[in-house]
Amino acid sequence: MSEYRFTIAATGPPEVVFDLWTDLDRVHGWIGGLTRVTDVSGPPGQAGSTDTVRFGRMASPTRILEAEPPRWIGSRFGNRQLRGETEATFEPADGGTSLTQRFRTEHH
Repeated sequence: MSEYRFTIAATGPPEVVFDLWTDLDRVHGWIGGLTRVTDVSGPPGQAGSTDTVRFGRMASPTRILEAEPPRWIGSRFGNRQLRGETEATFEPADGGTSLTQRFRTEHH
């Protein structure tokens, strides 16, 4: 298992940043190589919601495990080649939002 973590500063309050982060029409802006999102079920950003992100022919089903909008969201993603969990936290900071994302991946 590998773990990756990064933090960025975003302008706007956590409510706005969380809404943008979970907007599936805008996700191409921060996930490199993503070609489309399909099989959407449930409201984005809420526990139990699912979708499939696609990178060309590779598909990665995703399920929101837990969410506390606008502070925190956690999901599980994966296929036969790569799977894991990710969580993102949104904290007020310097008039904007500190966004921290952590990935825990399992390689197969």
